[in-house]
Amino acid sequence: SLREHPEAGEAWRRRFEEMARFRISQSYYLDARDPWVQDEFAGSVRSALEAGPDPEWAPGDVFIVPLLDLDGAIIGTLMLDDPSDRRRPTLVRIRTVELFAQQVTYHIHRTRLHQRADRRAARLQRLHEVGAMLA
Repeated sequence: SLREHPEAGEAWRRRFEEMARFRISQSYYLDARDPWVQDEFAGSVRSALEAGPDPEWAPGDVFIVPLLDLDGAIIGTLMLDDPSDRRRPTLVRIRTVELFAQQVTYHIHRTRLHQRADRRAARLQRLHEVGAMLA
């Protein structure tokens, strides 16, 4: 549901401010049993799993990892739910996912730089062609 009906950036900025109490490392673990999570996400994250052996994990829990650019601005999020072991993630698992998120962010940044370079090269080529015609 969150993917099908994305919220505006302003809504997510507000959410991240309010999610501070759910922060673990550089990420956020949202407990589906929390009243704020229930109100804010209103069943947007549905689970295909039933409760498991870990009483700290509930169906509908979501782990959110923000993707931060070099300036610290959020350029995207990774949202993970329905863990196969039906357990709340450990700090080791959280940090592993955060390392993956850093790699994703690096590749997004690199792709944006290549796109900018390609646009500048195309513009320079057009200027060169116009200059040659004028000469």
